[in-house]
Amino acid sequence: MTQTSSELLPGNSPARIGAYLGLVAGLAMLGYGLKILFGQSDTQVPFQVALCLGGLLQMLTSFFAIKRQRAAWAFALSLNGTLTVIFLFGATRLRDAFDVHVFLGLLPALVYAAVTILLAAGTEEYGN
Repeated sequence: MTQTSSELLPGNSPARIGAYLGLVAGLAMLGYGLKILFGQSDTQVPFQVALCLGGLLQMLTSFFAIKRQRAAWAFALSLNGTLTVIFLFGATRLRDAFDVHVFLGLLPALVYAAVTILLAAGTEEYGN
């Protein structure tokens, strides 16, 4: 059974900060997915669709985590943890694809790690 509440997370909650950061990260992922989906790109269609769906899921789970829905918070936490690992090990591919320094390739992993840590720090906001 999921816990639902009409009240939002408190403004000083780390989970709220993480959820807002998750909204921004999801919007960026969705925007990039739409850009390469409708633009002239040689990337594969499943990757383009996965970026769009992943960004949409990220935004939805973050939005409902702000509204204190425990299931959405748990899914957002696991999604961001998974994205952290994916982008951590894919940093060299990002570096090569965009011809940037490796730190910029690690930047998405650092953002998703921060979101994961902030969401996990707000565990007490969602009850047992």
